[in-house]
Amino acid sequence: MQFSEIYEKTVYAFEHDEVFELLTGQKGYAYQAPRYVADVPTCDEFIFQNGIYPYYKTLVTEKKQEFLNKLTSAFDKMIISDNEVFAWWALSLLQGQKDQESYFKQAPFEVADQFWLKLSAALKNKQSTLITNRSYLGGIHSDGLWGEVRRIALLLDKDYRINILGD
Repeated sequence: MQFSEIYEKTVYAFEHDEVFELLTGQKGYAYQAPRYVADVPTCDEFIFQNGIYPYYKTLVTEKKQEFLNKLTSAFDKMIISDNEVFAWWALSLLQGQKDQESYFKQAPFEVADQFWLKLSAALKNKQSTLITNRSYLGGIHSDGLWGEVRRIALLLDKDYRINILGD
């Protein structure tokens, strides 16, 4: 997969209201990193580093808020979805975004902090289905995707004092 293709598909996704599909790896937006096998819906690093961030940087000031509205709307849709996988994946993406905003300082915008409260409630509501879900990285934890949620929650608490699970 060429990075230019990721960029072009990212632009297409934003222009055709398919940002949710871009973030969740649906409709031909799934990317896997070469030489690295990860059981995730799509390679978030590729999408953000080679698609979302470069595209945002090209936008004129007047278009940046529209872009952010589409991105945050896609995250909201993931969080409120009945599909527990989308809530787990939103957590994973937002943890990566928070790292880019605060630690690596590579993100050209900040959006992660507005989702923690909604995401916390959604994850708690989906806990029982996350525990039984063995898809993606859930297969490596005795408590399914909930184990991955707990792992990410520990990182957020340790790195940023964000307590996503209220423990």
